[in-house]
Amino acid sequence: SASATFFASTSPTHNPPLRSVLLTITTVIWGIRLGSYLFYRILHTKHDSRLASLFPPTPDSPWTTDRLLKLAMFWTLQSAWSFIVLLPVTACHALPISWHLAHPVGLPAVFFLWVWSAGFVLETA
Repeated sequence: SASATFFASTSPTHNPPLRSVLLTITTVIWGIRLGSYLFYRILHTKHDSRLASLFPPTPDSPWTTDRLLKLAMFWTLQSAWSFIVLLPVTACHALPISWHLAHPVGLPAVFFLWVWSAGFVLETA
């Protein structure tokens, strides 16, 4: 995950780059918000309609190969989506400290932090 890459790439001898810290904080906050929402939703609805057709309706219903393949595809696509979305964050964490020093956080980063904040507020409202 991007957070694991961040912590693995930081050294105890120097502070992590501001860009990496901002990316990690925003990613973790968004993940906590999304996870909290999904947990809240499942507590209130008691089921996930997206997965209803994949799980047997009763304990004595058999697990068919078709169901297992659909469930595997669902989780594989979800994992692939998470991997693709986190690639820019992971790539930023992999950059050497010298790159971060040569390219300080500037106006574009402030703009995109504002865009992230606006999206966060709009999505949670």
